[in-house]
Amino acid sequence: MPNLKLDFIPELKMPPFYIEVMKLIQSKMITAIKENGLPPNETGIPTGNLTGCERSAMFIFEWVSEVNEIITNLNIVIYDLKRLPQIKPPFQVSPRDRLYLVIRTYFSEFFRFRECFADFLHGLKLAKILNKEEKNWYLNSFNTIFKNVIKLRNTMTHAQANWTGEDHLMLSLVESNYQFGNKLIGNATGECIDYTKAIGRVRENYIPIMIAEGNDASRILDQMTQGFAQILFEQMSSGNPNTESTEP
Repeated sequence: MPNLKLDFIPELKMPPFYIEVMKLIQSKMITAIKENGLPPNETGIPTGNLTGCERSAMFIFEWVSEVNEIITNLNIVIYDLKRLPQIKPPFQVSPRDRLYLVIRTYFSEFFRFRECFADFLHGLKLAKILNKEEKNWYLNSFNTIFKNVIKLRNTMTHAQANWTGEDHLMLSLVESNYQFGNKLIGNATGECIDYTKAIGRVRENYIPIMIAEGNDASRILDQMTQGFAQILFEQMSSGNPNTESTEP
């Protein structure tokens, strides 16, 4: 089976001017491992002595990698959601419970954008790219832009999810009838309303929102990455003593 490309939400791009710097770091990593071996009880790969520009490249690389991991997870969730209820788990599980778990997973994973972004801004503050007020402004702006998603995530995490509305009611009726071996028949059509139809109605309410919010987050974070990386690269490359010794 060919590998599926999950690209509902595009990944962040590594700034091109840092790609050559990362190649130099890779060479230093190989040399450090050959000379000293892997450090005991550590998961990180030794990099040797890095210049300020190289440290800033690692900072951007780690940020981009972490955000792209979140985006990959969101794309997996959307793909799974699109396939429900066709996905057959290796154990008996309620299709309704599985649907709600997948939905919760998306919003919990999306919240990681905010946590990672806060760490990114903190690194920029250490590098003296941002001051405290600017750092707080960017984080508050992120919270404002995605306030609805964050609010929904908080509700699903800390309170009872509000699964209300006709579509959720229909799914609950299908679930209860299924458990007792009965079928739910629509009054208007006389057709059987099964899990596929019931889950499809709920699912299609969420998928467009998930894709749209994910794309907005990807676009905004990528724009800020390119902009801040350019400033960081120029300052670190200049050998400015105020930034050369600062590790983001």
